[in-house]
Amino acid sequence: MPDTAHVLVIGAGAAGAAAVRELAQHEGITTIAIIDTETTPYNRALVNKAVATSLLEPHQDYLPALPAPPVRDRVQAVDPLEQTVHLRSGARVDYDALIVTAGSAPRDLPPGITDPAALESERVTHLHSLDDALRVCAVLDRTPSPRVLIYGTGFIGAETAGILSDAGCRVTLAASSPIPGATAFGAQVAGQLS
Repeated sequence: MPDTAHVLVIGAGAAGAAAVRELAQHEGITTIAIIDTETTPYNRALVNKAVATSLLEPHQDYLPALPAPPVRDRVQAVDPLEQTVHLRSGARVDYDALIVTAGSAPRDLPPGITDPAALESERVTHLHSLDDALRVCAVLDRTPSPRVLIYGTGFIGAETAGILSDAGCRVTLAASSPIPGATAFGAQVAGQLS
């Protein structure tokens, strides 16, 4: 066993940053975070809770700097047998332990549900990123008595509906399943949760 454990964290959003900060407090552990962006990491959980409704300014959503500067590169491959990560730049990073906190991606709307003009109008958007939240905020600010349709009735959709309703929006939830969350959790678990 080496004297120092090298922990590699892929992603430095809220989960990755928390892992790096926690591990930095322990002797005998060094961490490296890899971020695939030039954007300052931010707390995605506050995008729908605070930025879209103007409770926070975008800069207030940024996460504090990490104890050590992250590597800004893209992971091309992970080799768990060799305990190595290969980066787009050609660099190779060895690790003793790997933590993957690469986040999630929004689901696309089903084909044919909207036309390109609606997407270009910025009145149809995902609410996943800081940029998405700023677009939603701008539309809400310039629309008297805004009506909002949220497609997706899982935890985030339901939470966002409540937040926007509290902010004075008239909100309608729509889903492809009669049981909220069935796609993510399966019908039995979703039925229990609902």
